[in-house]
Amino acid sequence: LYHAMPWKGIGHAADASQLTGLLAANAVMALALLIATAAAATWAGTCIVSLLNGLSRKGNAPRVARAITVHTGIALLATVTTTALAMVPFMRAASASAATADTTLMASGGIALGVSVVWGIVLLPLAYSTMKYLMEPSCRLACVVGSAYRQGWRRWGFLFGCALLCFIICTLFMVVVAAPENILLLARLADNTGALMGDTSGLPGHYGLLTYAVATACTFVWCYLMTWVAMVFHYAYGSIEAKTRNTTITTQP
Repeated sequence: LYHAMPWKGIGHAADASQLTGLLAANAVMALALLIATAAAATWAGTCIVSLLNGLSRKGNAPRVARAITVHTGIALLATVTTTALAMVPFMRAASASAATADTTLMASGGIALGVSVVWGIVLLPLAYSTMKYLMEPSCRLACVVGSAYRQGWRRWGFLFGCALLCFIICTLFMVVVAAPENILLLARLADNTGALMGDTSGLPGHYGLLTYAVATACTFVWCYLMTWVAMVFHYAYGSIEAKTRNTTITTQP
């Protein structure tokens, strides 16, 4: 879907009507790509969760879909907020000619990095609250951002340690595994950027098929790696639950 988007046509649009049609086509295909990704993530997540909680895939699929929907909405909110704040230096630079391009770019990058760190701190407890929602059928979706989320805040340091371990190991693996796919995608991105400026494509006709084949192989490894990550946070969920239960028993008269 990504490779089929008419980027070249946007750069060669004859009039505003044609440009609007091409932009609309890109928007529809981007939405289709998002839906397809969510569907694939729901299927993979359902398989993993069914292994962990022992329930049927039919019973787990709606809960996984709802959890992914919530996470997608939060991710979109975080992206929009970060982008909007990162654009502030550019808007200020437009009215103040004294600011240089380098200064504006550095300020924008600093704001984007700072806001991303804040979002990471705020969203980390979702790792526990989401796992609790998926493991316990009695939990409602509201617990993802409610009581279970607050409990995750109390164990933020433990969750951060688990997340840091996953990040280091996943990065080491993906530097090697994802390198071919990233190279091909960067080449496609550069080609699309040139197409938007009116340049002709320099990629061969079979480039899309090659990228699809390489991405399929890389994604196969990535799915196994994400299964391991799910196991790590399942352990974190079980550990927090056990500690909470022990604390409750100890404090009871």
